[in-house]
Parts: sequence; structure tokens; C-alpha cells
Amino acid sequence: MSEHQPDQQPDQQDSRPEGRRRAAAASTAPTGPTGRRPAVATVAAVVLVVLVVVAALLSRPAAGGAPGGAAPEAVALATDVVACPAALGDAGGRSGGDDTGVTVLSDPTVALDAAGVTGTDGDGGTGSDVTAAGDSLDLTAAEGRSSASVGSVGRAGETEVLGSGDLAAGLAATRTSAGTDLAALDCPSTTTDQWFTGLGAAPAHSSVLVLHNPDAGTATADLVVHGPDGTLTNDRLRGVSVPAGGTVRLRLADLVPSTGELAVQVSVDRGRLAVTAVDTVDRIAARTTSEYLVGQSSASNRSVLAGVADLGEDLDVATLVVHNTGTDRTDVSVRLVSDRATFDAAGTGRLRVRPGATATLDLTDVLTSRAARDALAVVVNADQPLTTTLRTVVGGDLAEITPVSPLTSGGSVAPAGLALTGTASTLVLTADEGGSGAGSGAGSGEDGEDGAGRLTARVSVLAADGTVLSGEQVRVTPGAAARLSLPARAAAVVVEPQDGGLRGAVVVGGPDADGTAVLGLRTLEATTLVPHVRPGGLDAGAGG
Repeated sequence: MSEHQPDQQPDQQDSRPEGRRRAAAASTAPTGPTGRRPAVATVAAVVLVVLVVVAALLSRPAAGGAPGGAAPEAVALATDVVACPAALGDAGGRSGGDDTGVTVLSDPTVALDAAGVTGTDGDGGTGSDVTAAGDSLDLTAAEGRSSASVGSVGRAGETEVLGSGDLAAGLAATRTSAGTDLAALDCPSTTTDQWFTGLGAAPAHSSVLVLHNPDAGTATADLVVHGPDGTLTNDRLRGVSVPAGGTVRLRLADLVPSTGELAVQVSVDRGRLAVTAVDTVDRIAARTTSEYLVGQSSASNRSVLAGVADLGEDLDVATLVVHNTGTDRTDVSVRLVSDRATFDAAGTGRLRVRPGATATLDLTDVLTSRAARDALAVVVNADQPLTTTLRTVVGGDLAEITPVSPLTSGGSVAPAGLALTGTASTLVLTADEGGSGAGSGAGSGEDGEDGAGRLTARVSVLAADGTVLSGEQVRVTPGAAARLSLPARAAAVVVEPQDGGLRGAVVVGGPDADGTAVLGLRTLEATTLVPHVRPGGLDAGAGG
């Protein structure tokens, strides 16, 4: 790993002989009819007039009335990439099992159309292929297909998943690392700014940040580490350079050793990076356990941590870690969400956090209490923006729960989904308080009166060949949550919200499996924004 240094160029001096330099300078000075230079005020006036004319031209509306520098235009994705870190046997010191690999989902709307879910018929084609090449997976669409692109490859190393053309839309991949315990991750796409909260830099709790550069040029990033008492510094965390196609791993214990809980902000200065973390807990008289941790794009005054279903007596430890990114002290409150309502549970208490600091709240007793047995999500509220992670150990296996985002894209509801891991799972959907759904009453055997006011989503389960195994409407009362069991043979799940305010996660495994992992639903993007900037008056075909 090398540190990026700003490009430096020596001051350049004119190499011409002094007499020639003076002659050139004299010849460029304008003169008037009498041979004298015009007054400074006259020159300034001329320059001002020119600037006004240029500004007027640039600010003229484009043809059709659209001003120059209009809002970016949404166009179909041509290519997309997600980066899956290595299995924990490679990155976290644990050997992967037979179920270690990467599962890929792309263009699920093809399968939904073919099944009549979105109102059109497919043409009976075959599924597409997923082929491995080096350290990358390239998705190739079969002509005339009626299924989504779903596939899996048993691979423990770092893997890029590339989609192009039709297969760039809705691209998602899940890394599974199955050894002594289960670990899973929704592989991230590239981003410019991420927060990782609840990391460690001590023997009992340690973390490794993994920065991957999928592009052909070098990328650089700055990392800022925050602890209980403020910022921890190390010059090696500034200007971190990641070579083209390469990966850099940063062990926090080597860089900022600390016994406290940490929050790390990763800001990409040049290029693109896909960033994940590997978190490891080594408890006394218990086995060492590791899990992936995904980042948050921003802090929020309200965080929904979906996926605390079925913890019960198997819950060993539950620690809420928050970081205050605001400018004032803040009181943090915690509420629970069941399938009926959002409520306060006895013993949650309050937490006060200084600006720029991290703090923890033990929720073990709360989440194992009788009152919390039906809880499906935790809501964290504060009057300052926070980043948040709920770290749990269930049956000796580490699981990390991070905030889930509304299922929207560009201000509108959008499909979301995940590639699954071949393990029985549970989908958890939450509905924000104050939301209001159409309540059409269709599906699930509910009539219109019973479904009125609920937020609705269509949930489709896809098979390994990309076809639809099952589909049903799920309704969620505002301020409550709902759950749906997903079979082990499910290769992917797609959620199509029909109302705003829905969020979701998938709990992989559980008490009857080898471990637990919680994956937030990702919005399946089909478009990207392209800047739309045209100088006024220079439109093609515009008259003079």
C-alpha cells in the first residue's frame, strides 16, 4: 500500500533570453492612434462588456424552453459492477465450506413479466448464463429469454460481478462464506462516501476494512476514525492509494489501536471504490466469530434496523453502537417494531452522545424479554444525525444489522431485491409511521376493508433457473412490520413496493441453521443520471 502524494510540478520559468522576453512583452501591449496606451478605465469597460455578452449567451434558454444546465437525464444503465470480498477463510482467517460462493441476480423484471406479475407475457425463451473468467463473473443474456439472470459460482476469492447491456439493470450479488458459522454479504457497488460503525481495533474485537478498485486507474481515499473520545489520527489513513483492479486491506488494530467502539468514514477522492469491512469478535470461553459489515451512505435522525426476528433465547449479546455526526449532544432513544405496532420496551433506556463521539447501549436484556419476542425491527431516534449498527451474537455466531433505506429511487418507489444463499430465510418488511397505502385488498385473501390503509408490496421468489417460484401481496400497517418465510431453494427475492415508506431486510439462516446473517434489501437500479449541460444559443439546429 502506498500513500498518494499530490501531483507537484516545478515552477516553470521563461527560457527565452531577457532581451527577447522584454521585446515580446512590449509588442503585446496595445496602443492608441497617438502611440499611447489607452486608459485603464477604457480597457476595463471593454472587458466588462465582453463578460456581460458571454454571460447572456450562456444563460439563454435552450430550444424548447429548457434552461442551459438542466437537471441530469435518467438513461438506462449500460454497464454495472459489484465487488464481492473474499470468503472469510481468505480475509478473516476462517476456512470456507462447501456452500462458500457468490450468487448473482440481474434483470429480474424479465422473469416477472414472463410470469404475468407486471402485466405482460414472456416469449418462452431460456435463461441466461453466468460464466467465470479470472476473478470476474460476466453475465451473458441468452436471446429471447423469459427468466431472470440468476446463477452461482463456488468461489472463495475476491470476485467482481459485471453486467452489461440488458443485464446491467437490477444487478446484485451475495457473497456467502460458510464454515464453522454462516457469514453473508450483499456485495457493494462503488461509492464515494461511506460510514462503518461498530468497528474494533483491539484483540477482543478487531476489524479490517477492504477497499477494492474495479477500474483501470488508481483510486485514492481518506479515512477518518472516530472513537468514544473523538477522532483518532494516523497519517497512513490519508491518501490511501488503491491500484487499478487491486485491493487494499487496512487492519485498524495496526493503525489506530483502541479498546473503544469505532466509526470510520471513508471518502473517495479519486476514482471509484467498493468498500466493505470484516468484523471479528473473540470472546472469552467462546469461539472466535467473524461477519461482514456493510457501510451507510449517510447519517440519519431515524434509523430502522430490520431483522431481529427469532432471536429469543439463542441471543448471547446485542450491542447497539451509534456515532453522532452532528454538532450538539444528543439523546438517543430506542423503540421496537412488531407486526402490530411500534412500541417502547421496558429497559431500553436512553443514551446521551457527544458530537463526534461513539457510544454503545446494551440491548441484550431488552431483545430477550417477553415483550420483545414478536419484535422484527429496532428503531433508533435522535435529534442529531447518527450512524448506527446493531451487533449481535446468536448461538455463538456474529451477525451485524445496519439501517435499511426506503425502497425508492429518484423519489419514486422502486423494486428491490437480493440474491439468496441456499439457506432458508425470512423476509422482514417495515412500514414507516404516518404512511398510507392504497389498501386495494387484492391478494393474500384479504378484503378491501381489512387491507385499507396498509402499505403494499408484491414479493416474488425466484428459482435457480431465474423463473418465479411464487408471488404474493404483502401488506404492512404503518408503524408496524411483516414477515414472510422464504424457502431454501429460493435463489433470489424481488420486492416491488406499491406504496412509499417501505423498508426491508432478509434474515438468512436462524436458530435451526449454522448461523445467522442479516442482509438489507437493495434497490435494483435500472437507470443512471447523465449530466445535461448545454450552452445557451448553441443547440444543434437552432436558428441564428
